[in-house]
Order: sequence, then C-alpha cells, then structure tokens
Amino acid sequence: MMESKIFIQKKLQEMIINQLKNCAIKFCILCLSVMASCAGDSGSGQKGSVTSDQQTGSVYKCPMECEGEKTYGKAGICPVCEMDLEKTEVTPTQKKVDIKMDSAVLDTTRK
Repeated sequence: MMESKIFIQKKLQEMIINQLKNCAIKFCILCLSVMASCAGDSGSGQKGSVTSDQQTGSVYKCPMECEGEKTYGKAGICPVCEMDLEKTEVTPTQKKVDIKMDSAVLDTTRK
C-alpha cells in the first residue's frame, strides 16, 4: 500500500514537471514572437530614419558630430548640442538605417 502511494506521488511529480516545462517553452516562444513583431514596428518607442530624403540621397547630421556618424532622415535639431542638423548628400553605398530604441526596451535590469 505504501509503495503504491509513493509510486503515485512520483508519477504526479513527473506530470507536474512536464506540464511546467511545456508552459515554460510556450512562454518563451510567445515572448520571442512578441519581441520579433515589435522589432519591425516603428511606433513611438522606436525611430527609423528611412524617409523620402534618404531615398533621394540626402540625410541630416549634426555639424559638431556629437553622435559620430549618426544621420537623421529629416531636418531638426541635434538631441545632444541642440544645433540645427545639416543636409548632407549620401552615395547609395553610404546609406544606412539608424534605429533609436527606447531606453525602457534596452534596459534589461528593469523588472
């Protein structure tokens, strides 16, 4: 009688562990799917700099190069030194996409 109770308990534990593993795998897949779908989103948390100006070969960058070679797709001000961005012509091989992610997305220490 005691052996059958132990056997049943072990089987139940195995079933629970398997269910937890399945749930963990499904949760990971769901998280990866959400992250992948958000990566292409150009919502308020992300800023893609591909615009019609870039398609014609023009980009804007800071004259002080505060952010190195970073370019923007439209006129505005530099977020670092607040100077007006200057229009610069770009060859097709120099075109690149700059994506600025929200710091909340990049902060892995936040829970």
